[in-house]
Amino acid sequence: MIELATGTAVDGIIFDDVTLEHFIESQAKWRPLVVEAAKKMQASGTPTDQLPRHWHWNWERKEQQLGDIGLSFFGIECRGELQGLMKVDLAKYSAKIPTQARAELAYIDYLEAAPWNIRELAEANGHPPRFGTVGLNLFAAAIGLSLEVGYEGRVGLHSLPNPRTERFYENTCKMIPVHRDPSMSNLLYLETTPVQAQLFLSEAQR
Repeated sequence: MIELATGTAVDGIIFDDVTLEHFIESQAKWRPLVVEAAKKMQASGTPTDQLPRHWHWNWERKEQQLGDIGLSFFGIECRGELQGLMKVDLAKYSAKIPTQARAELAYIDYLEAAPWNIRELAEANGHPPRFGTVGLNLFAAAIGLSLEVGYEGRVGLHSLPNPRTERFYENTCKMIPVHRDPSMSNLLYLETTPVQAQLFLSEAQR
C-alpha cells in the first residue's frame, strides 16, 4: 500500500479470516463517513453519476455467509485499522466472454475501500485520502484465489455506476467490459480472461 501524504510504501496485511468484528467495524466507522460525504457532494452540485452509490451497504448483514462453501471474504488492514473488505463468490457465476463461455470464475460480489482511502469521499469530508492501492490489492487477492482454485485467473464483477470506478477496473485491473447488464440496473459487467489476469499481475509487480 502507499501512504499518499508521503508517497511511501507501507505494510498492509491481506487476510481471509474475516469475522463479524470486521463487519461491525466497517459499519461503525465507514458508513457514517460515506453518508456524510454523499450528502456534501450532492449539496455541492456533484453530478449524479459521480455520487457514491454504496452508502447503503451493510457488511453486518453478511454475517451468516461467513464460512459458507463457495464464498470467500478478504480484508486488508494497515496500522491496526481495517482499510478494505471484499466478498468473492466461487460457485454462482460463470464466464460470459465468448472465448471463456461457461468456464468457472471468481465473482467479486462486493469490494469496498474505507472512505478515507477514496479521494472523492475523503476530500468531500475535508481530508486528504490516506492510503492508495487498497482496491488494487484486494483485486489481486481475487485473482490469486481464482488461480488457487483452478479458475486460471478468471474474475468477474459488476462495477458501481461511476465513470472513475469503471475506468479503474478496465484500465488498472485490465478487465474486459462485456456488457451493461439490464438485470443489474444496467451496471457495467467486466471480466478477466487468463491472459488479462497474467497481464494484470505482471504490471502490478513492477
